[in-house]
Amino acid sequence: MGKQISPLTLWNNGSFISVDMFNMYIINDDLSSSCTFYYKLYQSSNIDAVVLDGNLTMSGIHYTNWTGSSDQAYQWGANQLNITIL
Repeated sequence: MGKQISPLTLWNNGSFISVDMFNMYIINDDLSSSCTFYYKLYQSSNIDAVVLDGNLTMSGIHYTNWTGSSDQAYQWGANQLNITIL
């Protein structure tokens, strides 16, 4: 599904594209010290067209303090990417 974000404009394949959605999910969690998420930014009008994607790894104090909450993970990811969840 994903989270709505404050719209931002990104350069992608030779043009500017506005994105307003953020999604991420776990691709690896060692259950002791780190968790890696796959994230993507896209347009709500075209969920299949990923404008920007990549991986984020939560570790250290962030991982230790993480309760397993999806909302907490989304907020952490948004902070890493400097985006605002609405």
